[in-house]
Amino acid sequence: MNMRLSLQCNDRFEDSMKYSLHAQRFAAWLLQVGEGKINEGSKVILPSGISSLKLFKLNSDLCLPLSDSPIDQIIDKVYDGIEAIENLPEFMQQDYFGERAILSPLNCDVDELNDRCISRLSGISKTFLSIDVAINETGYHDYSVPKEYLNTINL
Repeated sequence: MNMRLSLQCNDRFEDSMKYSLHAQRFAAWLLQVGEGKINEGSKVILPSGISSLKLFKLNSDLCLPLSDSPIDQIIDKVYDGIEAIENLPEFMQQDYFGERAILSPLNCDVDELNDRCISRLSGISKTFLSIDVAINETGYHDYSVPKEYLNTINL
């Protein structure tokens, strides 16, 4: 018996691989920016003894114009049409939020972003509680740390 295997080209798979490679390159570039390792541009000495900065050019598609309300401008860009989300079928609502994110390193900034986004939604708001438990270095729950304390931590 002679068997022959053949692989067919899947365009969706190729597109996802190209996107994945692009996302990996962008993530690496973003990490370099965050770590101050971008070598483009020139050094600038800031006044009052503040350490020097490296300046580099950003593509215009990564920049927003100056605004009195930059947070609202970011929300408008990322969550375009959020005010009318309830008009979409439920499965599209899930996709809408699943395809978008605004990242922030500080919980207090995340809280502000969430509050502003939620204020744009119509309907009745609901609060869902979670179980917060500290995990010790051995991987077990550490019940000596109260959840009330854990909920006050802002990183």
